[in-house]
Amino acid sequence: MCNIYISNSDYNSLASSEKISKLNLKAGEAVIHSYNFTGGDGKKIFSDMKELKLNIEGKSVTYTLRDEISGGIINADQNYANTVVISDEDFSKVKSWTKADKLKVYYGYNLKDSMKAEKAVTEMKDQIPKEMKSRFNERVTDFTEVMKSMSLFFFIGTFISILFFIATGSILYFKLFNEVQKDKQEFIALKKMGMSFGEIKKVVNIQCAIMFFIPFAVAFLHTCFAIKALSNILRSNLSIYLMLIVCIYLLFQIIYYLFAKAMYIRQISRWN
Repeated sequence: MCNIYISNSDYNSLASSEKISKLNLKAGEAVIHSYNFTGGDGKKIFSDMKELKLNIEGKSVTYTLRDEISGGIINADQNYANTVVISDEDFSKVKSWTKADKLKVYYGYNLKDSMKAEKAVTEMKDQIPKEMKSRFNERVTDFTEVMKSMSLFFFIGTFISILFFIATGSILYFKLFNEVQKDKQEFIALKKMGMSFGEIKKVVNIQCAIMFFIPFAVAFLHTCFAIKALSNILRSNLSIYLMLIVCIYLLFQIIYYLFAKAMYIRQISRWN
């Protein structure tokens, strides 16, 4: 896999438009923008390297690796993954070693609303000569296709989640009230023994909480292990998304719990 080399001054011009920090490299120094095609959580590929040994046009060159920045400064493809920034002096040397057909001028555009630009990008691509199409690289089409697919998966996932929540909530609710006749004699006996209604409510609170939240806690622990395994596979931290979904689910679970408990207490309050 090849690298793209860019001079410090050209990089700083690009950095101004991209609103990122500029560099001030000395001769023999390099900064590399690395891009991981398998995805990831920002982990650096060259973190253990102090020197960057490169083969440029048959010449072995060693640069002091000053820093590595995750994510490309320009679009990456399968042929050119990393962008190496070197000083203007070193770039002039590299340029003098390089054949004319390997020198490239890169033109890039950032689109504000890429979801609406798919048609324009397609028309632009059609205008490019056939022999130059391999050098044309865009992410709008792929991004649009991914968003369409993810929107469908999001709808299906949300629909199934709602059905699952209603089903589990209903099971718990009917289980609670199926046992109400069984508990009736016990609560009447407790009242006759002198237990106040407030004390009985505490017992009901504990009973309902166990029924509603113990399964939730077990499911949460199981999901944590599953998400950890999935995070390792995708090399991405999914904990934030997990906690967001868990908090939303817990909120609805609490509302369901309060409703079921209120109906249960209302039922036993009628008993003498």
